[in-house]
Amino acid sequence: MQYFFDMDKSRLAHLVSSIFTLCIVGGYIIYCVEADGDIFLPTISTTWDFRPGNFLSRWCIGTGCVAFYILLIMTWKGYKLNYLLYLTSVAAVFCLSVVGAVCSSNKSIECYGNRDIHLTAAISCFVFFDVYMAIILITGIGAERKKLVSVLTMRISFVASFLSKVRMISRFSTHHSFPVFAVFEYLNVAAIIAFCITFACSIPENLKFSLVRLSAKSEIKNSGFVWEMSGTNTLQIALRYATGTLLSCLVTALLFQTVDPDQFPMISDTFVYPPGNYISRWAGIIGCTYLQLANICLDHCYREHMGKRFGRLCSTIAFVSSFGLSIVVVVSENEDQYLHFPAAITFFGGYLILIGLVPLGLILKQASQTEEKLNEPLIQDENVNKSNLITETSADNPKLGIKLFLACFFLSLLTKLRYSSVMMSYCHFPTIQNDVRSVIAVIEWIDAMAILSFLFSMFLVFPRSLNRSKYIIRNAEIMPSVKTNSASILRL
Repeated sequence: MQYFFDMDKSRLAHLVSSIFTLCIVGGYIIYCVEADGDIFLPTISTTWDFRPGNFLSRWCIGTGCVAFYILLIMTWKGYKLNYLLYLTSVAAVFCLSVVGAVCSSNKSIECYGNRDIHLTAAISCFVFFDVYMAIILITGIGAERKKLVSVLTMRISFVASFLSKVRMISRFSTHHSFPVFAVFEYLNVAAIIAFCITFACSIPENLKFSLVRLSAKSEIKNSGFVWEMSGTNTLQIALRYATGTLLSCLVTALLFQTVDPDQFPMISDTFVYPPGNYISRWAGIIGCTYLQLANICLDHCYREHMGKRFGRLCSTIAFVSSFGLSIVVVVSENEDQYLHFPAAITFFGGYLILIGLVPLGLILKQASQTEEKLNEPLIQDENVNKSNLITETSADNPKLGIKLFLACFFLSLLTKLRYSSVMMSYCHFPTIQNDVRSVIAVIEWIDAMAILSFLFSMFLVFPRSLNRSKYIIRNAEIMPSVKTNSASILRL
């Protein structure tokens, strides 16, 4: 078993708080620079209604919520919390993710949000967190093993969060020109962050969030992990979000007629207007975060079957392309085309290169292995031959991968015809020939399906390698990290 990184409970908690602090502080700074409103003090939601602050909030909230989910799992397992209490915290983070995805302005073209959905999600988020904190304090979960400072911090945080609800009373929030509502809102958020960080850092066991690579002899069922998520599960989650986002955005665009009914919409067209933009900003960025986690697991597959250098190249392209996709889903084409279109080209172009490099790497690796086998003496031991046959039937299938990946590559390459000068001239004047633009849109969807097919093929080509790579939560006292020659450990 090889550990590739270790992140203890304190580092994970501070990472989560850093992401949300960056979102709030960064949004406020951008608002002060770009907006014409009051510098002291806008509400948090107001700073997320205008670009580029809303781009930052969508990306940070979506990414941060995935990290928050992992932190909640760590506290759930570390304290052995009641499952309903754990679900309460998950509901709070879910509402938070909706707040980041759906901004509060109904009319602004920089937002195209929904005030009712935003406020409902925000209020629900605060209520769920208050219930979560109150139950923990009332039941005294883990209080006997916490430091006095931690207990006091959690109590003060809860009291501050509860008292900050005074902003809901109109005669307090409209007191003269002082921004009472905004001040108490910032206080409420700070109290929740402080409580969650303190609670996670006070977990009795020395829990760590790690990425491990199991050896062929490792027992997966009896691994002793507190929690685990294999590379297969991670990629499955990412693909569910991806396919769900594409299909739901297309269906809603057609049902609510947010696109031209006389032509088939491009993918980006379904991300512009409600409710499709709510889905893309919520599910899209969460799916991209899981895709980046899956890329780390796929990196192990690439290196095992293509060599370290070739694998590192493929992984780098995958990371850059996936980051481009994360920009595409949070920045629509009508909000900022100078961000959206380069990000889209990075995604489609990057994955075209990746889909072409992976089969090439597999071919070169197999050629080198064949040459090595020809230089080795023949083995006549029947027992060895039988064991090899058993291993081969349960192993990865790079030969199948070469065929599938090449098919995806040529299909994706053919779809790039839409970037020809003739096609692009029609894209600039869609009203001249709507049928031509519809053809371009269909080709774009086929390109997306080719990329999805490439990712789905990983389950058939690298089933064993994907399942060996796991994100885990473990007790470091029971399962300490051990350095090996084949893997270096990065302790965070």
